[in-house]
Amino acid sequence: MKDFLTKLVTPHVPEDIGTIHVNWQFPEYVNRQKTVLWYVVIVGVLALCLIYAIATANYLFAAIMGLSAFILVFQHFQAPRSIPVVLGEDGVIVDRRFYPYKALKSFSIIYEPPHSKYLFLDFQSAVKGSLSVPIENANPLQIREVLLQYVAEDLERDGEAFHNTLEKMMRMR
Repeated sequence: MKDFLTKLVTPHVPEDIGTIHVNWQFPEYVNRQKTVLWYVVIVGVLALCLIYAIATANYLFAAIMGLSAFILVFQHFQAPRSIPVVLGEDGVIVDRRFYPYKALKSFSIIYEPPHSKYLFLDFQSAVKGSLSVPIENANPLQIREVLLQYVAEDLERDGEAFHNTLEKMMRMR
């Protein structure tokens, strides 16, 4: 039973994905310098949420706020991991997850340095949505050339996703 659960939860990356066309790495998140005002606002919002949660006897919400604060503090003292990306002959590997080309509907590249450098992978399944991958210092033309061999390009996308912009504005990423 333990082996079954391990295989179910652990992502499977094939041993051989064919010829590797392009590979690069990007940091899990960017450690942006936060001002004292940022910390004051976050602590104030957290305190107001905790007061509201206790006043309304919503202890689950209070626990979620406490966990959120713990995660923010823990992440502040932890260095970001380096996430590898590999474009191979059989599919794309991002970190420890393999995405075969047949599971992808389309891709798009938003390249507006230095602000936006992202590869978006859209899945066949509407449930999965899309995956945004920072391009960093990889050559976007080479990435596009490789992906065009296997997946259609979505030329309609003209900017990065709202959640990416929000993360940057809040200095979370």
